[in-house]
Amino acid sequence: MKIVDKTAAIEEHWAKGDVLKDKDGYKALIVQNDSKKYCLMDIDSNNTSNETYSTNNIDVYGNPCSSVEKLYSNYSDKWHKVPSTLILGE
Repeated sequence: MKIVDKTAAIEEHWAKGDVLKDKDGYKALIVQNDSKKYCLMDIDSNNTSNETYSTNNIDVYGNPCSSVEKLYSNYSDKWHKVPSTLILGE
């Protein structure tokens, strides 16, 4: 009998607006910047380096990509989608 670990074979499907978390617990939101590239915008509430959300180079993780698929290809080994609900107005 052969046992196959299928947990490693699960592929996530990322989309604009998804919340991701890395192995260190940092959180990011998949957004499109002013150059129409996709990036992981820092939304970690513990990060006090800035008080606004932005897609400037210092406020995103990694480098922006031309597609969500490319973003997934570059960062899926460190970032994973998490269940989330966006609450506006707090």
